[in-house]
Amino acid sequence: MTAVGLGTIRGGWAVLDRPTHDEYSSYPLDLLESVDIRLAIDRNNGRHLLVEFQGEPSPSSQIKSPLVDRVWALTFGGHSRTYLDVACLNSGLWDVFDDLIVDVLQIALPAPQPGATVKGALENWRALFKTGLIRSLSRERRFGLFAELSVLQEAVAVASSGEIASWVGPGGAPHDFEFVHGCVEVKAVGTSSTHTRIHGLSQLELHDPKPLDLVVLTLVESEDGQSISSLIEQLTAAGVDTGALRAGLSQSGWTNDSTFDEPLAVAELLHVAVGAATPRITSGALFGGIPEGVSGIAYDIDLRVLAEHGTGDPLSDVVARAVLP
Repeated sequence: MTAVGLGTIRGGWAVLDRPTHDEYSSYPLDLLESVDIRLAIDRNNGRHLLVEFQGEPSPSSQIKSPLVDRVWALTFGGHSRTYLDVACLNSGLWDVFDDLIVDVLQIALPAPQPGATVKGALENWRALFKTGLIRSLSRERRFGLFAELSVLQEAVAVASSGEIASWVGPGGAPHDFEFVHGCVEVKAVGTSSTHTRIHGLSQLELHDPKPLDLVVLTLVESEDGQSISSLIEQLTAAGVDTGALRAGLSQSGWTNDSTFDEPLAVAELLHVAVGAATPRITSGALFGGIPEGVSGIAYDIDLRVLAEHGTGDPLSDVVARAVLP
């Protein structure tokens, strides 16, 4: 049995194109030898999780929901099988659909009948999709917020509660933290991640005379970890300005009734002092600058390549250099 993570799912979507003749364009996940599991895209660009199913075909009963499922026969590579077809037809929920896929497959893969187990695991997710209780934060964004709050907590511990003012990323600043003596950009990845995404040309660009530190935290779900809510409580208890904290959380998409708030722990930390040798793209690297009409530039950096530039410094040292005189 092969482990499944967000990197696997998103890598699958990346190689799929909308079909022109067939019902679906599909990507086999090769998670189990005995059960066929695939990602698929339909002609309308809807996304599907297909899990081989032992049972009779059945029509969808969730037509008015953005999350629908049915059991029917499909043919791939000349082999016809019956599949549980779980579909997300709302592109605004694709990040959450990725979370769903990882969640239900982690439950289903060890089960004797994965298809039936996925179908049962859908019930909680279907209720969330139907009633609109999903509060906008995808797993990727939850990881990112957790990582930023962890750095903020370190800054408050090293200096003072006033460091809440240095948390400027949620407001649209190029870097997550603008401390007195340095800038810090924070990234969060999962254990199965192979790359980290950089948003914009200025995110790894130095400005003023301040040094720039890139901190990549590898996060895992752990009962011994902390939730976002617990980090918020600790920051509040440390005396940070609650208005500023609420503003940053709101700009990050967090609400007090956010549905998902799993306990997380830092499994690994990678620190890179950004400089000329750091693998990155900046505005100065583009001949003639950014063409008119081009925006929303993002790119990925291979974590293995980035690790070659790591310093091994702990988070406390990185933050202390940026905060203290």
